[in-house]
Amino acid sequence: MVGIRTIRPTEVMIMETNIDKIKQSMKLKENENYKFYSFIKRKYDFEDKNLKRLVEEITGKVWSQIDCSKCGNCCREVYATFNENDISRISKKLGISIEDFKNQYLTYDNSEQKFETKDLPCPFLKENSCSIHEYKPEACVEFPYLHRDIRQRMHGLLERAEICPVVYNVLEELKSRLWRK
Repeated sequence: MVGIRTIRPTEVMIMETNIDKIKQSMKLKENENYKFYSFIKRKYDFEDKNLKRLVEEITGKVWSQIDCSKCGNCCREVYATFNENDISRISKKLGISIEDFKNQYLTYDNSEQKFETKDLPCPFLKENSCSIHEYKPEACVEFPYLHRDIRQRMHGLLERAEICPVVYNVLEELKSRLWRK
């Protein structure tokens, strides 16, 4: 069993929230992150449920210290995806027909077989906040997907760490707790 440093309730983690610094750090740590990716993907003696619990603990601590409304970078760099239920709810909220909503805001990605915003930043981003927050798409609600199986989604975690301070800080804390370089 791997020894894991736990976060005491009063311990404050140092958070990086500057997107430019995060992007620079991710570029500088590209080889390190690839090695960590391999480490996580092949670490059979650390059970998935323990890894999930650790990610949940770290994520909770990070979320308690980072306010997404001060960032909004995901809405600037990631095309939001919409399922049919999202489209129906949001078009109703906006008081326009589903077809008008699709024509005005969305495009269909044939390769992924899903609707996504036509443009970046997201047309619903207003001053770092979602103007349709209570109706936002399911994919946006679930972003940055840290509640899912981290071992199977490690590649996506590394991609999201470049654009999301929450993911970046979770990744860095995971490396510090699990990995001897």
